Amino acid sequence: MSILEQELRRELVRFGTWVSRSGQTPGTTGNLLVRLDDERRLATPTGMSKALMKQTDMVITDLRGRLISGSRNVTSEIGMHVAIYVRRSDVQAVIHSHPPIATAFAGSGRAIDEVLCQEPIMTLGTVPLAQYATTGTDEVGASLGPHIATRDAIMAQ
Repeated sequence: MSILEQELRRELVRFGTWVSRSGQTPGTTGNLLVRLDDERRLATPTGMSKALMKQTDMVITDLRGRLISGSRNVTSEIGMHVAIYVRRSDVQAVIHSHPPIATAFAGSGRAIDEVLCQEPIMTLGTVPLAQYATTGTDEVGASLGPHIATRDAIMAQ
């Protein structure tokens, strides 16, 4: 294992703990992926609380999202991550989380495109709402497609 991979595993555990403790990934929801190199991605495993992960729990996928290393399973949402990495060579990491306020907006069918509070707009710009797609299907990645090139945050219904 390279020094870079060791460091990225530590960082995924650290950020996983942070997003879990801050209420952004309740239960076992959400996942984090990071570019390991041009051919592989390092990811948090599916079905596991991000607050309980260890470095050894991480999985490695190929560019299509197929498991190539690790004893746990890859998230069913891997297609979403693949879609982002394919369209955005500048993206080094993806966080899929469920922030309560953003989830409320998405659940009510609203994008974050009004200045109700300045901070989100100032830091992220507007956050579009992707069309509904069933969790774990290829349609999730496709629903994000129209927004990936121009946005750093996207909400899904």
